[in-house]
Amino acid sequence: MDVNGEQDNDHKEQFSRWLESIKQDGKGIIPASQIFNTSRAIILAIDSMKEGQWKYL
Repeated sequence: MDVNGEQDNDHKEQFSRWLESIKQDGKGIIPASQIFNTSRAIILAIDSMKEGQWKYL
């Protein structure tokens, strides 16, 4: 619940934090390297399932 007693589903807060982060240091909340690594892992997991063999990062 937020200060007004309403349910906070984090979208407003998340967006506000992201904007503040961009304004302060020009970077996002999540480092780009983590986003890239997560994307790479997802792509390799899909390839692994399609080919039936392990993929390594």
